[in-house]
Amino acid sequence: MKKTLRRLTAFIVMLCVAVTALMPIASSALTVRVFVDRKITEEQRNSYYKNSAFIGSSIGVHQQTYFRTQKKGYLGNPLFLVKGCYAFHNDFGNNKPYMLTYNGVTYHAWDAIKVSGRKKVFINMGTNDLLVSAQNTYDNYVKYLKKIRSVNPDVLIFIEATPPMVNSSQMSVLNNANINKLNSLMKSYCKGQKDMWFVDVNTPLKNANGGLKNEYSSDGYVHINNKGYASWMKTLTAYTDDLMVKERVATKYVDTISQKINNKQYAFAKAAMPQADKEIAKLEKSSKKANLESRMVKLRKRYKRLTGQDP
Repeated sequence: MKKTLRRLTAFIVMLCVAVTALMPIASSALTVRVFVDRKITEEQRNSYYKNSAFIGSSIGVHQQTYFRTQKKGYLGNPLFLVKGCYAFHNDFGNNKPYMLTYNGVTYHAWDAIKVSGRKKVFINMGTNDLLVSAQNTYDNYVKYLKKIRSVNPDVLIFIEATPPMVNSSQMSVLNNANINKLNSLMKSYCKGQKDMWFVDVNTPLKNANGGLKNEYSSDGYVHINNKGYASWMKTLTAYTDDLMVKERVATKYVDTISQKINNKQYAFAKAAMPQADKEIAKLEKSSKKANLESRMVKLRKRYKRLTGQDP
């Protein structure tokens, strides 16, 4: 009799554990956090930039010079597709003396990216293009980016803000007011584009009057010295570090939910879903975000199929 009772008790306990695992829970009943290493090492940062290209005009040429002053392997030794006096109209008009070159061959920017096989591009343009209004320069910028995207549909594009110029050197069209307007238009444009980000590198370069700080100017006009590029790159790498962390955290949550469902830890999986949604929402429009959103849809369907309950 006692032996039968013990068996019955053990069976009831096992049944309760099984039922509890399958039961849905209120999100307020359990709060879960997934540990994610949020530190970006120098090696990880260099790896992120390794297969990238920087595109620009003489400001880009000077940026390349700054890179050469850094220690070996700085940001993975990215490719520089830069040319003095380079502007949108050079590419659109096939003006070869002022077009970009790769391995000694002249290319349109979009073709140079494709031939070089780069997966990320960091573009700084606008200074030589503000021969027309900010709106017209913006229209040309968008035309330029659409061409790059059509030839390189999977490339990640980072638009580095057009930097300010020294206030005393401003001209009728090329001036800080138009630079600011162009940057504002480009920032809005990037928000609606997949795999395209706008990075405000210029605000830290400005003085109280909105012009390029004298301490960052190399010529009292539009060009920047190494101290200015140090500020520029600090801003840029902080932005990409933050992006890497956000992508890492969101991915970790989705991977963990998948693992917990595989292990039949349904309570944990369900409780983690709202936080996963929040982490994914922090990502700007991108292929990474779309992929994670798609995975979450599939995980919720799988959860419902296995538990019979809505997550």
